[in-house]
Amino acid sequence: MKKKLILAAFLSAATLAGSAQADATFMVGVSYTFSGELGFTGKILSNDKEEEVVATIGATYYPYSYGQQVGIDLGGAFTFDNAAIGASYDLIKATPQLSAGFADID
Repeated sequence: MKKKLILAAFLSAATLAGSAQADATFMVGVSYTFSGELGFTGKILSNDKEEEVVATIGATYYPYSYGQQVGIDLGGAFTFDNAAIGASYDLIKATPQLSAGFADID
């Protein structure tokens, strides 16, 4: 009986989670780190809906950097009509980053 309840709870949670999922989308734009570096960034956004707070993961190329020219970041963003503005933390450069750019928003 206990196994059936656990299975039913798992299936219910999986069904609800499946119906609540949103489509991921992308963003391309510019970024600026708190250490003063300008970069070009590409990010994956967790949701493609307008006016939502989303999670982001991305990569940034810093063409004018004298050190490491590529960064990987994790953060969050707010989506607008075909745009997103976000804040993240660059794991390679170890610095916070602000970014803005075009996003494929529904």
